[in-house]
Formats: sequence, structure tokens, C-alpha cells
Amino acid sequence: MDCSGVPPNRLAALARYGLASKALILAALAQPRRTATLLAMTRHLDAVAIDDALDLFALLMATKLSNRRGGRRPRNDSPRSRAWNGPPTP
Repeated sequence: MDCSGVPPNRLAALARYGLASKALILAALAQPRRTATLLAMTRHLDAVAIDDALDLFALLMATKLSNRRGGRRPRNDSPRSRAWNGPPTP
């Protein structure tokens, strides 16, 4: 559905309202408002899902590439997993 005539801030406000509301509240809305709210929610959730999928893909590719180069340290060698041996000696 083409939403180019609707300002982006209005779509964001409808999506926020819809995501914060319960189903009974959305069902009680008048028909044009209910459709607009559900459409705005769907478009928002679609954009979030695509962003999350791209972030996950980038993370997986970076991990795969760093493993190939041998740039990743073994898990037990991380600074946080080392035992505390007191302050460093000068």
C-alpha cells in the first residue's frame, strides 16, 4: 500500500500507539484509524525485522572472515576470563 502521502512522523506515531496498545483497544478503533494503525505497525515491524536480519548477517560474515584470518583469540585467552593475579609488577 502506498503511504507516500502520509508524513513519516505520523506513521511513526501510529506505529508507537499500535505497539503500545492491547488488541481490544485496537479493535475498538474506528475503521479508517484501525487500518492506518495496523498498516503503520506492519511497516514498522517489517523495517525492524529487515534491519535485524542485516545486522545479524553482517555479524556472521565478520565472524566468518575473522576466523579465516586467524584474528580471533581463543575464548580462554580473553582478558575478562583470566584469573586476577594482583596488580602488574613494574
